[in-house]
Amino acid sequence: MRWFGPNDPVSLMDIRQAGCTGVVTALHQIPVGEVWPIEAIQERISIIEVGNQNWTPLHWSVVESLPVHEGIKKALPSRAQLIENYKTSLRNLAACGIKTVCYNFMPVLDWSRTKLNFEMPDGARALRFVWTDFAVFDLHILQRPGAFSDYTPAVQAAASERFATMSNEEKAELKNTALLGLPGSEEAFHLENFQSLLDEYKAISADQLRENLYFFVRSIAPLAQELGINLCIHPDDPPFPLLGLPRVVSTESDLTALMDASPERANGITFCTGSLGVRADNDLPGMVRRFADRIHFLHLRTTFREQNDPLIFHEAPHLTGDVDMFEVVKAVVEEEKRRGGEQIPMRPDHGHQMLDDLNKKTYPGYSAIGRLRGLAEIRGLELAIRSFLAVFFVVCSFALRADDGYRLWLKFDKVASATRYAPYAKSISSEFASTPILETAKKELTNGLKGLTGVTPISATSKGSIQFVKDPSLKEEAFSIVAGPQIQIKASSDRGILYGVFELLRMIQQEKPLANFSSSPKVKFRMLNHWDNVMGTIERGYAGQSLWKWYELPETVDPRYTDYARANASIGINAVSVNNVNASARFMTPEYLMKVKVLADVFRPYGIKLFLSVNFASPKLVGKLKTSDPLDPQVRAWWTAKTKEIYAEIPDFGGFLVKANSEGEPGPQEFGRTHADGANMLAEAVQPFNGIVIWRAFVYAPNPKGDRFKEAYNDFKPLDGTFAKNVIVQVKNGPIDFQPREPFHPLFGAMPKTPLALEFQITQEYTGFSTNVFYQSILFKECLDSDTYQNGKGSSVAKVIDGSLGNDQITMMAGVANTGSDRNWTGHLLSQANWYAFGRLAWDHTLSSEKIADEWVKQTLTHDDKAAKTASNILMKSRDTYVKFTTPLGLHHVMGQGIHWGPEPWLERSQRPDWTSIYYHRADSVGLGFDRKASGSNALSLYHPSVAQQWLDPAKTDLNYLLWFHHVGWKEKLSSGRTLWDEFCYRMNSGLQEVKDLQKDWDSLQGKVDPEIFADVRGRLAAQQRESVLWRDAHLLYFQTYSKLPISYGTPARTLAEIKEIVRIYQLK
Repeated sequence: MRWFGPNDPVSLMDIRQAGCTGVVTALHQIPVGEVWPIEAIQERISIIEVGNQNWTPLHWSVVESLPVHEGIKKALPSRAQLIENYKTSLRNLAACGIKTVCYNFMPVLDWSRTKLNFEMPDGARALRFVWTDFAVFDLHILQRPGAFSDYTPAVQAAASERFATMSNEEKAELKNTALLGLPGSEEAFHLENFQSLLDEYKAISADQLRENLYFFVRSIAPLAQELGINLCIHPDDPPFPLLGLPRVVSTESDLTALMDASPERANGITFCTGSLGVRADNDLPGMVRRFADRIHFLHLRTTFREQNDPLIFHEAPHLTGDVDMFEVVKAVVEEEKRRGGEQIPMRPDHGHQMLDDLNKKTYPGYSAIGRLRGLAEIRGLELAIRSFLAVFFVVCSFALRADDGYRLWLKFDKVASATRYAPYAKSISSEFASTPILETAKKELTNGLKGLTGVTPISATSKGSIQFVKDPSLKEEAFSIVAGPQIQIKASSDRGILYGVFELLRMIQQEKPLANFSSSPKVKFRMLNHWDNVMGTIERGYAGQSLWKWYELPETVDPRYTDYARANASIGINAVSVNNVNASARFMTPEYLMKVKVLADVFRPYGIKLFLSVNFASPKLVGKLKTSDPLDPQVRAWWTAKTKEIYAEIPDFGGFLVKANSEGEPGPQEFGRTHADGANMLAEAVQPFNGIVIWRAFVYAPNPKGDRFKEAYNDFKPLDGTFAKNVIVQVKNGPIDFQPREPFHPLFGAMPKTPLALEFQITQEYTGFSTNVFYQSILFKECLDSDTYQNGKGSSVAKVIDGSLGNDQITMMAGVANTGSDRNWTGHLLSQANWYAFGRLAWDHTLSSEKIADEWVKQTLTHDDKAAKTASNILMKSRDTYVKFTTPLGLHHVMGQGIHWGPEPWLERSQRPDWTSIYYHRADSVGLGFDRKASGSNALSLYHPSVAQQWLDPAKTDLNYLLWFHHVGWKEKLSSGRTLWDEFCYRMNSGLQEVKDLQKDWDSLQGKVDPEIFADVRGRLAAQQRESVLWRDAHLLYFQTYSKLPISYGTPARTLAEIKEIVRIYQLK
């Protein structure tokens, strides 16, 4: 309870008998700005603790307040010394064991009311604020210059009328009330010099005051953190500008910006429910949850907005005002539980003057009995909530299932700020005719709003609270959200409405303000490639078996197919090839087409087209022709007939995806034909149905003296401009094969006459399977933002594939899916972020990896801001960490043979020379790396000269790409200041240490994320740590056999022979 010192009519014994053990007080006798001496602090402690040996002990637990001098608020020349004084006071308080310090940053006035003894219906007296009365003081008593511009004409008129009828006693009472100084101070302001105090802020805007606050906090928060002191800023009271003075701590956004201004946890909040609760737009329970880790002190009181006007309010009984005290206290109890039982200091605030206190002089709002009533009410509420939660969790623990990750990012649970969005959830109207996609949009919106807000919208014929509006000016899949009294989702098509619905739900999930927003996809086809096999396995799949149960189809349709389609549509994916590019000819038979048709029927209401990977030899394997030559008339006729058969079953069939003449797959080159010949034959077959052909450029001849880096370029560059208009060539992001870090493929920028699709690998074939966290978005963005110089500087890969450089009509981004039958879809829970990121970037490649990570975390893991930042940081750091302990400095393709798990840099023999490791790392006694300059394979010449230039000189090459292009001597000094060998050792060891840091970061999330998810990811991070040791030791010991140099960073615990044996075990069948 607050105590104003020895002169307070409420005694320490009163506080003790109220059941309090902590005292909230300050050294009001020391002038603002001067240092609080240790002696004065200790004296106050001694006064408080007198009698502790005989009665319930009392302790000074919170300083309220350590005032901030006006010189700091106004950034006067004296600011530096005043801040030093403040720091000294903090040091002295810490030395005396006081670790919670409240302060505020309100200019001139600490708080303002217009009446101190407003009579309540029960005869008690309360504090009250009336805007008109304050205008009387400002306009007619103070007569502040320019004041009339701060009030509406109606308020001005009412103030004039009120002033004219007031007695001199009423005017004096209003003046004295308005000029009250600091709570607990013996002095008030004087009217004669008050205007001069206001004038000193004439040149200080709200933005400048805000910057002055940030400067102050940044100056003291690091010290407070070091001292173990929690700083807690008190919000503005009332939370709006007065007397021309700015107010900068009034809203949730104000507090968010302040917390961001200084990231130390010590930079915290005094969460005053009364001050913040005056504003209806402050969602207090939600704010408690969102600022939970920064709330170090609580003022629990409530106000009542008279006439629902925040400019007229009075202090209400603690449980009956505008503040939902039950939800606030419940959120506080939950936070204390999350903190392991640590109690957040709390005091009841602004009690009514009642009973015997009506006849006593007390500080306004701080009578004993009124606060005792508030304390009793809040304590009873708190104990009831604690008992309820304890019983609830015991009773429900067996009924509630932990979050297993199945819902992905589509968790439409009720948000803390549901009341903010509930008015929009009343009804849905549409200007569109009913279609399967539109009905899906309505269903998704209805279910989403019901879950997020607790309100189930009804259908309305017109003018719903959410409206689907036709706007022919928008592109086919584009949408626009217009926020106002109602929400309009505008689109020209039902698909645009569906994507707009998911965007609106995404805003609410993240508890963002509903604002105007427009979006249009950057590419036409946003596609997942499934490498799923007919027997239920998945090539390079690490999340269980295939989703598609071919032997059960078409009779049994797994509901999971619909959930899969929902997830894709929610992130803008509109195309799926369901079978492996190493394709089985089964899919060209009626037996399998009827199975595929069922999947197409499930996908269609979610705006998703189905594609099939085809085996180029299908005319022979299925049609029993003698050849598959694309120029043979019978072969062409077979494909034409087969295509008609497919479209008869699936009218919106997307087309064919083809892997040909690659890794043993059949193709046109077997017959002396080109890739264009093969692609154009299929294009001719699908063209009448507006279908397309996607022809993969992943081809490489087994040339022991060549460079796989160049193979696809050599095959496809000469064919530029020879493909049919409905053919798009699909190119992997890099020239080798989905390496953890890889330069962009030289075909991007080299085929201006041919539409190119960009192929990423979402599944983690080379990036750690399902035991390593590897956030692919960073890799995706690295490629998308790379400049090809196709049309000069600024010709990024993204612009190549979105058609903006060549005005291509077919545009595409494809991703090799990472989904499987595991309950959480992706094996590693955090790998869901890669699926999500691919969809979001395929829709809009300008989005940042940071934004996408933040979205996914808040929709999937936690709404706690601090925990969300930690989880996002784990994702953002994960790619570089993995590269460091597996393929540092541009090392590549050194993984285990065949399975691609773990290290095997010593691999010398395989079915093909370019499937070995030594083919790529070229280690010898001189150095390490693949020379791709003119002195080597000359692969650099495939790029535009401006691109090649950045990698031409080893001394200027980004170290992350060094070994991709240069054979570097072991003792050669790098730009880091270390030799190649030392840098190699350093990075390998750093990666191992960073995995441990990821583990610590994840451990800090215990209690902030679902326990089942927490345990699962924790276990996978432990596996990643074990694997990182294996990678480091394998590389250091193996390459040391060439460098002959001591290992400068890290100490392998095993021999190279022992490590090779471990790798051999994993190679056993």
